[in-house]
Amino acid sequence: MQPKSNKPYKKEALQRFKEKIDFTRKCYTERMKDPTYATKVPQEIGLKLTNRCDLRCTHCFQWNDIGFHRELDKKEVKVQGDLDIGIVKKLLEQTREQKSHIYLWGGEPMIYAYWNELVELLANDQRDTVVCTNGLSIKRKIDSLVKISEKLTTLVSVEGLEAQHDKLRGKGTFQKIMSNLDHLISLQQQGIYKGHISIAAVFSEDLIPHLYECCEYFESKGIDTLYFNFPWYIPEDEAEKMTNFYNDNFTWLERPRIRKRTWESFDFHIDMKLYDDLLAQIRRILEKTWNIRIRFQPDLELHEMEAYLKGKSEAPSCKATCLGISNRMDVMPSGNVVSCKKFTEFKMGNLYENDMNEVWHGDTFTKFRETHNNELMPICSKCEILFSNGM
Repeated sequence: MQPKSNKPYKKEALQRFKEKIDFTRKCYTERMKDPTYATKVPQEIGLKLTNRCDLRCTHCFQWNDIGFHRELDKKEVKVQGDLDIGIVKKLLEQTREQKSHIYLWGGEPMIYAYWNELVELLANDQRDTVVCTNGLSIKRKIDSLVKISEKLTTLVSVEGLEAQHDKLRGKGTFQKIMSNLDHLISLQQQGIYKGHISIAAVFSEDLIPHLYECCEYFESKGIDTLYFNFPWYIPEDEAEKMTNFYNDNFTWLERPRIRKRTWESFDFHIDMKLYDDLLAQIRRILEKTWNIRIRFQPDLELHEMEAYLKGKSEAPSCKATCLGISNRMDVMPSGNVVSCKKFTEFKMGNLYENDMNEVWHGDTFTKFRETHNNELMPICSKCEILFSNGM
């Protein structure tokens, strides 16, 4: 269920799609033969560069009123808690031959203590890279964004139009971000910034009546892609299911210091009284052919939307196996490697203590894959990794 677009894909992008499909099939085949299978090195690496952020968005599972970041140690939310650049450098060296894709996030990645050093590393080792940012630092960091490579995607979080955005992210932030975005678009049009520009918005109750208008607005801006994300909602009963599943199946894992489970922080959701309005807006968007790419994430069919928005743990019928645990590594600012990007309870090792290959092919990660056994946990149905990296 994706809107039509007039915007062509470049030859290189089409080749990457083909390679991704072929690789996914191969990975799936190997997993069916051996649930503990892992690629030689991770093909994707998510780097959570910092826990720090210069916004306090009301829908954020990290920093809102019940966000699990509020239980972190003081050091973990200060500059000294940022991911050591030495770890990043070594990861890039160990995956240079495969050109593993890099996903940078936080917190806010552009306030990372070693941002300039990271930019130099990426400029000298060009590979597909996404930086997920709130957009406040784009002008200030513009030289670095230009420098990284034409394989960079700058993914800016914007929650719709001004009223909807500022309600979630803070008064006045929309205009600041649009000024920064316009500057980046101008540089792209001049051929100075050679990467891609994407916008990501989470469906909210205030945004629903303005979805079509939002598409028109960003189409007029001339961005490359507009992503609409269905909110990750894990209601209390589903969170309890996951806690029980975790306690029953992963007693052998190191227990996290934080008492609050990460999956208990995903409380942002849409009032289902607005479901028909959302459906009408989506159908209207689907009727038009756009001059930018518009993508709904995850890629649900219309009949799958209701259960997803209600927070049901059943995954859509098209996805039954997550391949991310076999081909993707996520690294936290602490150096912890986790099997699941947003659920830090699943610690597989630490890169301050062990080499990447020792963690990736180590006993803990292997046992996790074996315990997982090609099935899904109660929280898996919400994860974007399942939809982008699963079958």
